[in-house]
Amino acid sequence: LRPIGRYHCRLGSPQNGDMATVKNQPLLVFEDTLAQSAFYFENPIDEIKVLRIEDLDSAFARMEQLRKSGHYLAGVVCYEVGMTFFPIDLHKIKTPSTPWLHFFAFKEKKSGWPSHFLSPSGTSAVPVVCDFKTDTTDEEYENQQQILCEHLLQGDIYQQNQTYQKSFQSELNSHDLYLLLRDLQKTQYSAFLNFSDYCV
Repeated sequence: LRPIGRYHCRLGSPQNGDMATVKNQPLLVFEDTLAQSAFYFENPIDEIKVLRIEDLDSAFARMEQLRKSGHYLAGVVCYEVGMTFFPIDLHKIKTPSTPWLHFFAFKEKKSGWPSHFLSPSGTSAVPVVCDFKTDTTDEEYENQQQILCEHLLQGDIYQQNQTYQKSFQSELNSHDLYLLLRDLQKTQYSAFLNFSDYCV
């Protein structure tokens, strides 16, 4: 691990192999399911992961440096990051449960799918789901809705997308759950982002 500011950069080259071998290594797959095409990234040369809102500027600077040097950048940014571009008190922004920003830098983009990606890696054919929970009560949801309405009236934001997290236990791993959702929910664009310690 190499710290840059207060976010972390992890350098290294994961080993090649099938899904079982690389499941704990970063793998980002982007699909156009209607056109039956895809591209993916593996073997990152750098990682940018922001855990504190104060470190966003230095992370963006590092990403721009990587982009200008010809690297591909792929990852996710939390919705809450958009609020930091408005003149509001940063302490009023709720800290997300995932990193504010999490990107990897890659030397190349590969066409198609990784080996064995479209084949389920688990043994369970039926998705067993139990212990279904949400992280927000009805009262909390209504209170958050009121706060969002106040931001709209004050002009802090012009639209809102209020969501809450759901958690559950399943016999399927993240990769197999993605393949199941991909088959059940027909949408043109989809992505499976394996960040090693969690998946999107």
